[in-house]
Amino acid sequence: MPEPKSGETQNDFIARCVPIVIDEGKTQDQALGKCYGIWMSSKKKSLIKTAKELVLKLKDKNKK
Repeated sequence: MPEPKSGETQNDFIARCVPIVIDEGKTQDQALGKCYGIWMSSKKKSLIKTAKELVLKLKDKNKK
């Protein structure tokens, strides 16, 4: 399954992802749904990682 590349826009990812998922036997609508789901999941993971890093920085700052 394709994953968004660093710096890749949503449109570029969807354009790259859909043909791959269609080649796996999905319809265009199914491929769009799957690719948008992958995109959203990736962005959610990125936000969670950023939030955790921020919390750690704030904890370190408060210890000083």
